[in-house]
Amino acid sequence: MNIRNTEHFVIHGHFLCAGGNGSHAVKLVAKMTVRGWLRSESNAYGLPFCIAQSPAEADNCPEVHAMMHATSQVASDFGRPWFALTVAFALHVFDEATTGFLDVYNPTVIAMRARYAWFPMPTFGFRVWLVALIAGVAVCFGLTPVAARGARWLRPLAWFYALIMFFNGVGHTVFSIFGRTVASVTFARPAPGFYSSPFLFFGSVWLILRLWKTVPGARARETAV
Repeated sequence: MNIRNTEHFVIHGHFLCAGGNGSHAVKLVAKMTVRGWLRSESNAYGLPFCIAQSPAEADNCPEVHAMMHATSQVASDFGRPWFALTVAFALHVFDEATTGFLDVYNPTVIAMRARYAWFPMPTFGFRVWLVALIAGVAVCFGLTPVAARGARWLRPLAWFYALIMFFNGVGHTVFSIFGRTVASVTFARPAPGFYSSPFLFFGSVWLILRLWKTVPGARARETAV
């Protein structure tokens, strides 16, 4: 069948339906730009398609369902920004470990506890602190394939991860400007961990924007419009 003479195109769910004289329907991936005519014999767009006697029959086409699943994964993935932020996280750990971060962090925690008994942050020995952060970086790298698949259960953790790293980067910058964390804890500027802070900032912003863009249901709303 050649549908060069297709009369109209209408959006149907997540797919583009091509209707001819009313006797057939071809369903292709949504938001694909269609110009001129479609060729069914050679599948000019390189995509699975289904020829059916009615839209209801086309809904049961296995090729269409497979493409819908693949398209949904691509549309909701946040693997690249997650990976980029994790690289920035690893650089930040190295930066802090080599610039004396704990020499500022531990006295700050002690000062905050003296002022606010409820202050929850612990103090750390260097080895325990470094091992914990390396383990955290390894876990984040290990979750990259899951982020690339756009797993919904990972999204809340991704938001938390991005926001923590965003404020971490901002905090190092602010402390560098003031040259202290609290009144009793001063240091020579810039603050330990400052040099890797821009990477945390840009990586976290990228992940936040990607998560926002791929909020579940966003594609359905876009298609409906």
